[in-house]
Amino acid sequence: MKTKFSGKAFGLFLPSLTILHLLSTNVFAQDSYIVSLTNLTSRKVQIKAQLFPKNDTILMSPFGASHLENGWANFVTNLVAKNKLYNKINIQPIGGGAFVFSPYKKGEEINLEYTVNLTHEKEKWPFGYKEAAYTRENMAVCTGNALFISRLDMDSAVIKFVLPKKYKVTNAWKEIGSNTYTVHSPTELVWTVMAIGQYNIASISSGKTNIRLVYGARLSGAKKMLTSTISLAVKQYARIYKATPVNSSSSSNKFVCVIDIDSNYIGGGAAFTNSISIMLHQPPSITHKAITTSWHHILIHEIGHLWNGQSLKSEEQHEWFVEGLTDYMAYKVEYELGLFNKAEWDNMLNQKKDEYNKSYKEISLEDAGNDKSQNYDLIYSGGLLFSQIIDMQIQNKTGDKKTITDLLQLLYNKFALKINYIY
Repeated sequence: MKTKFSGKAFGLFLPSLTILHLLSTNVFAQDSYIVSLTNLTSRKVQIKAQLFPKNDTILMSPFGASHLENGWANFVTNLVAKNKLYNKINIQPIGGGAFVFSPYKKGEEINLEYTVNLTHEKEKWPFGYKEAAYTRENMAVCTGNALFISRLDMDSAVIKFVLPKKYKVTNAWKEIGSNTYTVHSPTELVWTVMAIGQYNIASISSGKTNIRLVYGARLSGAKKMLTSTISLAVKQYARIYKATPVNSSSSSNKFVCVIDIDSNYIGGGAAFTNSISIMLHQPPSITHKAITTSWHHILIHEIGHLWNGQSLKSEEQHEWFVEGLTDYMAYKVEYELGLFNKAEWDNMLNQKKDEYNKSYKEISLEDAGNDKSQNYDLIYSGGLLFSQIIDMQIQNKTGDKKTITDLLQLLYNKFALKINYIY
């Protein structure tokens, strides 16, 4: 049953604190957030939250911003905490994006107000600001990591966006009202990417898999190329795994892919819970090269993570399986789609061998996963080559009756997850 919220009531007549109470009205105490963005030029997002922590500590995600002294909280200002009577209480940062407040009473509501400054592009990020937040003339792209102060023991939360009429929001959460959404874990809240503002959007359906593609004005001319490639790739992956991706949210049926361009960035992507953030070096064009930074490889690799990495999860240190095997299968999909030929396939494998040999540090592929940023080629190139060896061995042992595809189908059938991990 959908809950109907009146935009008129929210936007014009009810004060913000009343909205928080409406959002959190439940038999069980439920966390709630109001996210307000008046205009993009200010680069400021105002957030009001009502939390029901079970201890005196709340925090932003501990992952992704560990290179900054205060983590994601480096971009937070004007933080104020109040009790259920809306009297101010003391709140202190303790480093890494965590906060302690007092006085504390277990289960009592804490009301927060704070500002997130969308200046993340000015910082250096291990894998690019596409995994943090950035703004364009008419669009803001944010990860949940960049926006939300939460708690590890949160069971569910409601998020309401208050925006100008000309703005819209696209995310992978379950929609329960006008610009109002629900999540069912802290991971689902923060490990996601969303777009806010004015932008292009296309819906792509392939079988039971539905993807909402968000793209800026500079990619308008590439819509057909992008949507066609995504649709074909999804079909190929569904054939490989003999299944659609398992949505890691128990309630949402959406996948979101946000794509933009930065000529100063080599190109890359990141897969989150039910969502993908991609930054290309230049607009897509017809190309038949099997290279890591080609637009179609970045796109098809990240689409592949909807199956391996999100639906099928492994222990964190097995990055070679998550990234290297995904890379191997992405190249296979590209080859099957005719995006490069056999000679280029062979050249790609030789390039991966060179990359692996140059980066070899006498550590195992498993140990390399303990520091992804420092062992990039070991994980990606080494994992790809190991996946190729597995594929060849399966073919040799079965007289070419089976391939790595059969292994993936078996793993996916037995181990694809339907639940989230928390932080």
